[in-house]
Amino acid sequence: AGDARGLEALLAESVETVTDAAGEYTALAAPLVGRTRVARFYLAAALHRREGGSDTAIVRVNGLPAALVTLRRPVRRQAPRSLLRIELDADGRIRAVHAILAPRKLAALPPA
Repeated sequence: AGDARGLEALLAESVETVTDAAGEYTALAAPLVGRTRVARFYLAAALHRREGGSDTAIVRVNGLPAALVTLRRPVRRQAPRSLLRIELDADGRIRAVHAILAPRKLAALPPA
């Protein structure tokens, strides 16, 4: 969790990430666009998750794979659970990352 170049190599130049916390937890106010900006955002998030520990499970949502992350010890306004779903471009690079943090939207999912 700190390989910026490795992460950037997976991302499309114009990758976009959107977070949805329904106002309950810290989230982006607007979509974040661009390889470097998105990579930095997720590397910083990974560092916060490492501090308290987390569990990750791959689940199917609407027939597609997604990562369900559960923080063992969330701090401040961190969502205790988040669902990350990606979309790939024609070259196989990540063109979109959708992060759902709102508990009501994750209620039907099993624990990670």
